[in-house]
Amino acid sequence: MVRLREAICIFTDLTKKETSNWEQRNKLLFDTVKQLKQEQDAASKDLLERLDNISKAHQRGCNLKC
Repeated sequence: MVRLREAICIFTDLTKKETSNWEQRNKLLFDTVKQLKQEQDAASKDLLERLDNISKAHQRGCNLKC
């Protein structure tokens, strides 16, 4: 019984450590995805602003010529 109890304690400790490792990996993955999404949002906003500026410049040019 003593050996079984020790084995259970060791198994429990290893399980806790592995769970902790998975939690750390999940947090890292979540943080990375969040950062990439923020970067993508910023790049999309910048691109939309540039396209809007190009469209406005084209409309002004057309209004002067048309």
